[in-house]
Amino acid sequence: MKILWIDLNSSYAHSSLALPALHAQIAKNNSVKWEIVSATINENVGMIVDEIYRHQPDIIAATTWLFNHEQLLHITARLKALLPNSCFILGGPEFLGNNEDFLHKNPFIDCVFRGEGEEAFPQWLSCWNQPEKWNSIPGLCYMNPQKQYIDNGIARVLNFSRLGKQLFFQLEQTIRTTGDYPRLFQHMRILRQR
Repeated sequence: MKILWIDLNSSYAHSSLALPALHAQIAKNNSVKWEIVSATINENVGMIVDEIYRHQPDIIAATTWLFNHEQLLHITARLKALLPNSCFILGGPEFLGNNEDFLHKNPFIDCVFRGEGEEAFPQWLSCWNQPEKWNSIPGLCYMNPQKQYIDNGIARVLNFSRLGKQLFFQLEQTIRTTGDYPRLFQHMRILRQR
């Protein structure tokens, strides 16, 4: 299975912390191939779409923020037309509330995660192409085949000690390359508190 992460930021000086956090949880799974397309919200949508299309991913994932959601929806809508068999999943702070309206208005998005995906995302990957099994995935919101909204609550990390070191080193490496040390210290405090 090939996952493509759209790392869409306001500038190249920033980087998504979700990618290393999620990747760390399945890094040993050899059946999963991770690819990343990094871009900024100021780049040409057509060029971003073309680059992603060339990868022919099974799953397209991204974190949605207030600053990138409009551009990300333009990109994913075009990609779904080109890659109708790919599964599109989004997460991030834009999905902390009720996601029913969003999913009705954007049917090209297969599902969204609400909450912390470090434990739930690997569960979803085990059945990503079997939507009938999605009802057991914490934090997953989606439309079932009958177009009924399914809301599996909020995903929370229940065993954070299992994630700690591996997650921390992934975050540290990412932040070292971007120079965003305030984020590193913020996440270090979160890791210590759990």
